[in-house]
Amino acid sequence: MTAITIFSYGQSQFYKKYSAYEGMTKVYVSPSMFSLFDEGNEINISGNVNISKVTKKLSGLYILSTENPKYITEMRSDFEKLIKAGTFELLMEMEEGNEKCVIYVSKNKDIITDMYICANDGSEFNIIYLTGEITQEDMKGLVAEMK
Repeated sequence: MTAITIFSYGQSQFYKKYSAYEGMTKVYVSPSMFSLFDEGNEINISGNVNISKVTKKLSGLYILSTENPKYITEMRSDFEKLIKAGTFELLMEMEEGNEKCVIYVSKNKDIITDMYICANDGSEFNIIYLTGEITQEDMKGLVAEMK
């Protein structure tokens, strides 16, 4: 439980730091907002990941995006430190040309409590962070629906 607390604090500080940067695109979706979504509505993140079936299990969604090269360098460095400081499993890595996407998860037993999707297409850097209680079955459903 300590690792999750430390990680959540780290994520909170990471988001607070970068969301204050001028020109940074930022999104936060709260549990209250998630409660308003129907499972039938499609909610896509990172292009083709529909999270509508797990929104009721999420306690937060944070997105940071930038095309500023200075911010990208700094964010990438801080992101790597954040991942190394936590207990993460690399779930997926995809690289094609100058595009790269990695997904890291942190678990408490069989429940995924934290998920990072980090995508870089050369000119734009995106970090998507989901927190909540996602089961293995939920993840299978997410993967099955990827377009």
